[in-house]
Amino acid sequence: YFYVIETGVFEVDRTGENPIPRIINSGDSFGEIALLLNCKRSATVTAKTDAVLWRVDRFTFRRMLMQHAGAKSEKYADFLRTLPLFASLDQPTLMRTIDALQLETFHAGDAIVRQFEMGDKFYIIETGRCEVFIQQTPDSEPGFVRELTEG
Repeated sequence: YFYVIETGVFEVDRTGENPIPRIINSGDSFGEIALLLNCKRSATVTAKTDAVLWRVDRFTFRRMLMQHAGAKSEKYADFLRTLPLFASLDQPTLMRTIDALQLETFHAGDAIVRQFEMGDKFYIIETGRCEVFIQQTPDSEPGFVRELTEG
């Protein structure tokens, strides 16, 4: 089963991995690894207080994941088709691109990339905006260039 905690406090013990047990509580979940990988449980979860859990069987859990993945794929396909870089991709290539996407969340003021550092990621802004600053030399003050928005 996959479990979602409605109320209560639990201790997660991964013997041999971390000597300090992790504490989880309302809104947290556990049990997905065994269902996804079809393997033995990787931790012992013990209730530390009275608790209420919701449980989902393997079949329902996997079906929910597949439905969520399909909805996500359609959402991203619609979004990417609006971008010139991706507009001409055929459906199989677009789907492979979507499968490779990883969502990253940033907060106001976070540096996403830094000038003069090696780039190893390509970003597409799904929501929000960010400002671009450029330095003429590594020792100079950065100057505002433009604002980037979705797409």
